[in-house]
Amino acid sequence: MMKLLNKPVEIICIFSKEGSITPFKMRMEDDNKNTLVYAIKPISVDKTKTLLNFHCTADMNGSEKKCNLHYYVAEMKWILYSML
Repeated sequence: MMKLLNKPVEIICIFSKEGSITPFKMRMEDDNKNTLVYAIKPISVDKTKTLLNFHCTADMNGSEKKCNLHYYVAEMKWILYSML
């Protein structure tokens, strides 16, 4: 079952010359305020005018976890919405 997190994160992205965005790395803090960095592999993306919803896998210390990353276009803000 997906765990809803709704947690702000920092994302390193790749931008294509056509303008598409692909998340590449995610940086976040754990509960102890330690900085964690994970590689991201996008699977698919759902697009609306205000939101890009990326369905991804994150390489977390050798194990892959599914996650949903939301990018809010107007705010230019990334949220780790959920994780399995």
